[in-house]
Amino acid sequence: MKNKLLIMCILIALISCNPYKGFKGVDPKGMGNKPPSVQIADDIQKDQKKSNRKMKREMRRKRKIYGAPK
Repeated sequence: MKNKLLIMCILIALISCNPYKGFKGVDPKGMGNKPPSVQIADDIQKDQKKSNRKMKREMRRKRKIYGAPK
């Protein structure tokens, strides 16, 4: 009984103490193809592109509503 309890406590402690938990761009299974800094930079660029597309779409919509020239 005590052995099972001890083993369960050790397993829970090992699972909960994940050094990669909470860090974006870090894969707990290994590094993968890109280092985390490059992956984060790529994510930032994707977000900027997405926001630019959204802004252009919004401007086109407003231009259509207000009838402004292209």
